[in-house]
Amino acid sequence: MDYEVRVPFPQADDFEKVVKIINIEEEQKIKDTKYMSVYLEGVSERQVGYYVNAAIYLGLLTKNKDFSDLGKGIREKNSFLQTASLIQVLLSDRIIGTAFVLRRLMNKSIDRNDVAEMIQKEYPDYCEDIYIRRAQTVLSWTSWIDNQVKEE
Repeated sequence: MDYEVRVPFPQADDFEKVVKIINIEEEQKIKDTKYMSVYLEGVSERQVGYYVNAAIYLGLLTKNKDFSDLGKGIREKNSFLQTASLIQVLLSDRIIGTAFVLRRLMNKSIDRNDVAEMIQKEYPDYCEDIYIRRAQTVLSWTSWIDNQVKEE
């Protein structure tokens, strides 16, 4: 992630909605909040902003809500490779990657407060409640990764 570009840290717990954004048929529809509210299965218009900003934060969309080169490349892949690419994007983020490594690979018990502390170090200007809400996003996204790589 480019930490010089201060896109807000995401608050968008359902990563499947970010996947849906990547797979939207008509790119220009991303700019239509009412359409996106229905497309993302009835989320509020405010929540649409959270999910679109999450895609921007991850580098999948530009600030103009167009697909970035990364987003275009991921869109073109089959679902298996797309999932693998999205996992790579998530793990490349310092906070998300660290949370995943601590919890899954090092078998450490981490909670929202632990993740909130990591976010606070990178984004010191938020209020306490925001850190906790955004920490939940990190935990949800690392759970999404877990669900993708579960052994059958």
